[in-house]
Amino acid sequence: MPVPTGDPGPLQARLQAQVDAWCRRNPDGQGAGRVQIYFTNQACGHVRPDTAAFGTATLTTLPGGLVRATFPFVIVVPTPGRSAVQGGTLTALYGAAPTSLYALLVPDDLQLNGRVQVKGDVQVDGHLSVQGTTGVSGLLSSSNCNVATPRCQGDMAVTVGATPVPVMAFTPFPANPSWADGPVSLGQPGETAGVVPGIQNGLTISASDLELGVMGDGSQYFKACTYGVVCLDFIADTQGHLYQGSARQLLSSNWRGVIKVTTPGTDTLTIHPQQVQGASIALPISIQATSPAVFTGDVMYAATLCTDDLCGASTVQPMLSVAAPSIQTSADVKRIHATLLTSAFTNDGNMTVFGSVQGRVVGSAPLLIQADERALRGLAAPGVGRLLPVWRQARISLTAAN
Repeated sequence: MPVPTGDPGPLQARLQAQVDAWCRRNPDGQGAGRVQIYFTNQACGHVRPDTAAFGTATLTTLPGGLVRATFPFVIVVPTPGRSAVQGGTLTALYGAAPTSLYALLVPDDLQLNGRVQVKGDVQVDGHLSVQGTTGVSGLLSSSNCNVATPRCQGDMAVTVGATPVPVMAFTPFPANPSWADGPVSLGQPGETAGVVPGIQNGLTISASDLELGVMGDGSQYFKACTYGVVCLDFIADTQGHLYQGSARQLLSSNWRGVIKVTTPGTDTLTIHPQQVQGASIALPISIQATSPAVFTGDVMYAATLCTDDLCGASTVQPMLSVAAPSIQTSADVKRIHATLLTSAFTNDGNMTVFGSVQGRVVGSAPLLIQADERALRGLAAPGVGRLLPVWRQARISLTAAN
């Protein structure tokens, strides 16, 4: 599909040309060209019947810069006396989506065995293997690349148990195999090697402990301590002002939310909330650590509604990303709201990540990853990278047949 230009017409014409390539097919033995798919007013040399009306195609620019395309269509199957009509809509996103578009994004191989449950989409650039069921409710896609390179593609196969299985051998049918909890797509273009890094410049501090909190006026508070001896307080407001200390010394009037943390020696960076079970994140914040990071308490967004293990953000403001060589959560951590960027993420206890994990998931405790739907609008914390600008998230919904 070409790049959208503001007029959906050329895209409709391209879609029509693609589905018209099926006009010569004879799926039921009753003659080729009987199944006509209309994205425009003509398909397979036939003018769309008046009874096969559909809506208007639209292109909508979303707050994060992505373009959402909506293409209505109808399927017409002529039959004696009356044609059967099935309506539907194809939707897709175009643009440099944040990497958090995927609830789980893995640059190399991944084995799913039910320990990790994912409510959202998963992309594996390496080889995928499954033991039992996947636990993935969204689209599970794998590139099967031996080495991740931009848009790389490997075999359309997956290892189920100990047996490599080609896609056409899936039952009951290739897109929804019996071992999957949602749709599956294999041999998809790789994603991680083409990522454009997010914002890298910001406040640079030295700390072994980082405390996060939300002030009464909605400002972001964080305290950086080195071994509990030297501590610095910081406050950021919604206008981009960053202050230090109780006297509120202005450090920046255009702070973009990035905190670069260097930890002395070989120690880890401990991250925890200012108040237990209180909101920790009020603004878009990205923590970039040079050392391994360990969460020792729940870190959650302000204005986020959570029921049981499922959450939804009611505003665009609170967002967090944490990048570190490795990230771990202690056994008493139950919930982290963030995009986690790391080579390996380990949860010591049963917990939920509301956002995204980008890297390998290791450990033995149950883990639930729930996608933050704001990523579908192109919204993410400032340090989150961007995927190459292409079409993604193609979905088809059908209406009742006439």
